[in-house]
Amino acid sequence: MSFPWLRIAWLQSIRQDRKDLTLVWQIANGPPAGTKPCAGTKIDLRRWYHLTDPRTKKPVDNFDICSACVRNIDLIFPTLQFCVFDRPQEKKEQEKICNLNTNSRHFLPMLNELERLADRSKETIRHRDFQEFVDFVRRISRTRHCAKDTLLATQSWHYISDLPELTICEECYEEVVWPVRDRPIARDVSKTLKLVPTLRKNSLLRGTSCQLYSDRMRRIFHDAVSRNDFESLKSAARYRYNMEHRLQEMHKLYEMDLQAGIDRRVEMEKNISIWKSIE
Repeated sequence: MSFPWLRIAWLQSIRQDRKDLTLVWQIANGPPAGTKPCAGTKIDLRRWYHLTDPRTKKPVDNFDICSACVRNIDLIFPTLQFCVFDRPQEKKEQEKICNLNTNSRHFLPMLNELERLADRSKETIRHRDFQEFVDFVRRISRTRHCAKDTLLATQSWHYISDLPELTICEECYEEVVWPVRDRPIARDVSKTLKLVPTLRKNSLLRGTSCQLYSDRMRRIFHDAVSRNDFESLKSAARYRYNMEHRLQEMHKLYEMDLQAGIDRRVEMEKNISIWKSIE
């Protein structure tokens, strides 16, 4: 069992004033026989639980949870058992990724929302409370997950018109920019996805990647916003952008050499090390 679930079980045992560590023990031992463990970020073929919108009576799109994670939620928040997630008997097996896997950036925000919902008993959960949870889930489910430094063919990103090198995916925009959207610099980031102008027409590699997923760039962004220092952000973003494309092109050339029988493993490892230092 992954550490995040154990940590939550431990904290909830304290918060709920449980007299023993039964909950922690149950979570640590994993799902019972007949229940597949969560596959994490891997695609898995199984019957999935969904969340039904009380307004439309339909499942929220792009939101699926495995039975192992539903079991954990039922154990940790017993007042929510059988009243949040649905899995009709006739539901067929499908290949999907669990939206509550512990590697997702939405894992902790989702658990926080479930905890808030669980603070009310089954009898006193208001329609408005549940609808707010559904709306929260729908909003994050619409968000494209950050692909980090993978170059994507899509040309639609959040960015500042005077700094098109700083392309930001939906997930990072929601996590980093949206909370400070009324602050200097952050308010200049496009609130909707926009086509990014082509900056490297003769590049060996095509595509665009997110520039705001790393802890380093997020710190730089927050520092620039707090000090209203656009020049420092521009300098850091352009340096990172140029180095990323340079290193990605070098990596591609090394891969071509490897295919031709030339050993470039040392150079590739050095290339990766340089990128990790400035990512």
